Amino acid sequence: MRQESTEKETAETKGFVPKSVGVTFDKPYPRFWNTTVNKTYFFNVLGLLGPGFERLFLLSVLTFRKRLKGSALEQPAAIFMAQEAQHDHQIKTFNETLERQHQYPMKRLETFVFKLCKRVAKRCSPELQLAMTVGGEHIVAVFSDFIL
Repeated sequence: MRQESTEKETAETKGFVPKSVGVTFDKPYPRFWNTTVNKTYFFNVLGLLGPGFERLFLLSVLTFRKRLKGSALEQPAAIFMAQEAQHDHQIKTFNETLERQHQYPMKRLETFVFKLCKRVAKRCSPELQLAMTVGGEHIVAVFSDFIL
């Protein structure tokens, strides 16, 4: 069932335009917003890791973008990059909200994650970075399908 929907989604990406999902974090929400302390901290940490890894993913695809010019992969790569940029924006907004509402040191922790991702990027070939992106996106897709 899931494979069928994935094939259909892939066939329909030709007309896909990434857009904001309109998620806002303006209203106050409880410190432990996800039913339990453990679940809340788990998802907060995922949000913390998000911007660094989103940027790493974007850069890994951007490195190969020139090679994709005129190929069948050019548009899907552009769509992927636009969607990753949207994810980055939403996660940053969420992290700013955590810092503002609950005094979590998100900026300091995000800086640490960015530095870690920079080190990874320096030590890995562009091909390995792209492979890590593909693997990371697969893990996110499986995890999201399980959670949602």
